[in-house]
Amino acid sequence: MLIDALGAVLISFTYERWGFLTLITLPVVSSILPFTATIGLRLYIYLTAGLIGIVIGITETIVRASIADMIPIGYRGTAYGVFNITLGFSLLVGKVITAKIFKTYLLPYYVIILQALSLTLIIITYIKLRK
Repeated sequence: MLIDALGAVLISFTYERWGFLTLITLPVVSSILPFTATIGLRLYIYLTAGLIGIVIGITETIVRASIADMIPIGYRGTAYGVFNITLGFSLLVGKVITAKIFKTYLLPYYVIILQALSLTLIIITYIKLRK
C-alpha cells in the first residue's frame, strides 16, 4: 500500500503535465509483471509486489482523473460507477484466466498481448480526444 500511495503521488505529477498520455505507463509496467512473478527468487517476489503497487496507484490515480477530465459533471457519477463495475468484472475474468494458465508457459504471452491491446486502445482514445 505504501508503494501504491507513493506511485499514485508520483504519477499524478506526470498526469498534470502530460495528461491522458500518462496512461501509457500502465500497460508498460503491467507487461513486466509475468516475468518478475514467475522467476521465483525472493528479490523478484518483492519487485513484483512493488510493481503491482505501482499499477494499482496508476489505475486509481490516472484513470479516475481521466474520467473526471473527459466526462461532463452531470454524468461523472454514472461514469465512475460504470468504470468500477467494468474494472471489477475485468479483474475477476482476468484472474480466472490467469489461474487457468499460470502453470503453463502461456502467461507472459497472454499479458503481453493484452497490454499491447491496451496500449493500442489508449492511443486510439487519445487521438479521438484531441479532435
